[in-house]
Amino acid sequence: MVKKDKPGRKGRDDEDDEDSPFMPLEDVLRKLKAGPLNFGVYQTGDKNNPVMIAAHKRKNPAFLGKQAKKEAGTSKGAYGTLTLQSGVLQFECENDDPPASLKKRIKSMLREMGFNKFKPKILLPGGGELGDDDGDDEDDEDARAAARLIAPGGAATRTRRGGKGKDDPEALKAEAAEALKARIAELEQELGKAGLEGERELPGLLSDARAAAGALKLRKAEGLLDRFDKSYRKAQKAAGEAGDAARGQAKVEAAFADHEARLEALAGGGDRQADKLLGVMRKAIEGGDWKKAQGALKLVAKFTGAAETEKG
Repeated sequence: MVKKDKPGRKGRDDEDDEDSPFMPLEDVLRKLKAGPLNFGVYQTGDKNNPVMIAAHKRKNPAFLGKQAKKEAGTSKGAYGTLTLQSGVLQFECENDDPPASLKKRIKSMLREMGFNKFKPKILLPGGGELGDDDGDDEDDEDARAAARLIAPGGAATRTRRGGKGKDDPEALKAEAAEALKARIAELEQELGKAGLEGERELPGLLSDARAAAGALKLRKAEGLLDRFDKSYRKAQKAAGEAGDAARGQAKVEAAFADHEARLEALAGGGDRQADKLLGVMRKAIEGGDWKKAQGALKLVAKFTGAAETEKG
């Protein structure tokens, strides 16, 4: 997917296109007539806009790949150098793992935007060419995910090896799916003990991952577990910070109790500074701003200490 042009819009020169690498496809094609562009292209999962292309004359291909990946929202793509020769859009990839269906998706994008006369060509780093794939690469992705998941250090534990089906891709997928489901059960128990009330997303991610594993959609399950891991660590950190805040506030409140009566007495006697400190402390404590209250408490202790010394 590239930006769709607005009616009557005129193309921009290179020097006017320093910021965004996302532009109308016709601008990409126009710029290619002047020479090669670096590119990042990623599949979107949207049939109407099947790919996201970032292109720029000077920006680093890997950087453009990251930008396109972020916009597309998937991990299926490539980056490198793009040229146009005799109606052939040649994508010379620097990464060695472009998805098998990338050429098909680019063809679909060209067709959707009315540029059927241009034909994509995907070159791999070793000099090979990515062929046409009339199917989907989802099975290949799941097979690769199965290999990752059951490998030592993978997200799932290798449960068995050997036997009749040890090299059968479907057997490997089934094995990885069972190991994934066992791992999900462990995570569900761990989540139950963590006491993260209000975190509705986390159980849902595990439930979706279990369903994906059951359907042998291993790449999807793997992605959901990655999301769970990031969200879980974020929730744990937030819970820890909330606990620290609660403990800090309780400590400040207990310390303030030792000075509050003295401040009230001084304020009642017309001491404006005591009245001000009393108001600041109470407002900070009631508002849950324990760090501010902690800072004000030092002033309170110093003030009441001086008042006691003066009294003595």
